[in-house]
Amino acid sequence: MDGTVSEQNKAAVRAEFDVWSTGAIERLDDLVAPDVVHHDPYDPNAAEGLAGLKRTIEFNRRAFPDMRLIVEDQVAEADKVVTRWSGEMTHLGELAGVAPTGNRVTISGITIERFEDGKIVEAWRSMDVLGLLQGIGALERSQARRTVSEKPASERLSPTARIVMAISQFANQRGIYLGRRSSRLHVALYRLTRGRLGGHHPGLPGARIALVDHVGAKSGTRRTSPMMFHEEGRVVAVAASKAGEPSNPAWFHNLRAHPETTIQIGSEVRKVRARVATDEERELLWPQFLAFYPGYDFLQRRAEARRIPIVILEPRD
Repeated sequence: MDGTVSEQNKAAVRAEFDVWSTGAIERLDDLVAPDVVHHDPYDPNAAEGLAGLKRTIEFNRRAFPDMRLIVEDQVAEADKVVTRWSGEMTHLGELAGVAPTGNRVTISGITIERFEDGKIVEAWRSMDVLGLLQGIGALERSQARRTVSEKPASERLSPTARIVMAISQFANQRGIYLGRRSSRLHVALYRLTRGRLGGHHPGLPGARIALVDHVGAKSGTRRTSPMMFHEEGRVVAVAASKAGEPSNPAWFHNLRAHPETTIQIGSEVRKVRARVATDEERELLWPQFLAFYPGYDFLQRRAEARRIPIVILEPRD
């Protein structure tokens, strides 16, 4: 690709960044393909093409109406443009359940965009989500929130765990539930290392993770999901939290349809039979789940009317 086209592509990216700063989203029609593919795990509209990008910009500008994104550096190679950028803004609107603080926020990120016929057709975005959370005070709110314990959750969690939970909650509040998209790599690493990688929630050694096999209730397809679990003797229990979404996860329905299955804990594979915990059993088990992962309290509040069920996995011969 000649230098003229590369410069044109870089200029198009700068124009796109200007839209974030001005809110003139109609300009995107000339810059971005309608079916553009965005790769951004924190963007709930990423799979919705140009229309999703417009919604994302509008969403962020409601929280930060004076947003100003600055292109710091650009490199063009073949059909791609890499942009290092920074952002300055004031938190003047609600974001992920955090009321306006008036805080000045500075973030940074890197974006890679691919062009076809003069328009952006694919993009990869990576940004400083932790810096954003710190800027709007979301970490402080997470640390201050109390759980069923008399002590604040922040006194019982490591700094790493607090950060991971805050980022998870931020993503969940924006409607992000990755499901199978985030499980495949986790399952592969877990099996390859026999649970040495992916065997517990980051920063929470007590939040152990098992691999639970299940068969599609309608499709008959065999799948595996990583799940945090509580264990008493040889009996394992898992919570169908689905990131606090209003419906139960697919694996919950699959296990009800096909209760005889297998699980893997570390290097050990066990044959089990699944059943839904009774109300009395759930009342006894729920505090155990909160003890190893206080974030379940947030997930239950987010689920509102849906009472997160617990599934018991009992040994079978």
